[in-house]
Amino acid sequence: MTDGASSINPLVAEGPRLPVETLRPAPSLQRVLLLDRAQPRMADLASGDIRAWENGPPVSVPMVSAAFALDAYKRLQVQVLRDPRPTSVESVLFSLRCGSTTLDIVETTTSELLIRGSKGTVASGPIGGSPAVVIVLRPDRERRVIDVVARNAETLTGMDATVAVTSWEPATLTIGGPSIDATARHGRRRLIPVHIEAEPVLDPADQVRRAVSGARRVAGAVRDRVL
Repeated sequence: MTDGASSINPLVAEGPRLPVETLRPAPSLQRVLLLDRAQPRMADLASGDIRAWENGPPVSVPMVSAAFALDAYKRLQVQVLRDPRPTSVESVLFSLRCGSTTLDIVETTTSELLIRGSKGTVASGPIGGSPAVVIVLRPDRERRVIDVVARNAETLTGMDATVAVTSWEPATLTIGGPSIDATARHGRRRLIPVHIEAEPVLDPADQVRRAVSGARRVAGAVRDRVL
């Protein structure tokens, strides 16, 4: 403590430094999800490591992402576990802030699942027996909306809603709790496995490169057969 203020860990101030290949996430209050159109990664602000996201091992939630461009993805899917401990208040399982748009997936005290937008609840339904809840986001650039599905992991159908967005970036998402940026609340910290799937949008240049690469492979295979 200096002059009544907390000292800042220089590693935290410095941010991530060292890219590495893999990660088995461990509980930490300083881990941040990175979404930059490649596979999801995790940054440990305390150690400086940046590693590939690994589904399965428990992580400490609420976990916040760094800012990213939501329309860089065709689909983002997150599976999160509900908190088994009883509570007298609603529990936010997932929160997205995109420009001035907010989106929350909420578990109520009456065992309902809500999709809640900036102007209130837009869809609701029963939670189901499984503790796991799956949230799927499908940004649509042309319509300037996000198509949202929230369902229990044991079912193939769930609630769906369409939420308009004013700006695609900066977007941040919080897994396992409310949006700290929007509400200044952090939620109840706990350890759970979190599963993330990300499908980026391919730019025309990416599509051309893939087509050229595919054509080269076909031509090579034909040449090998001829020779």
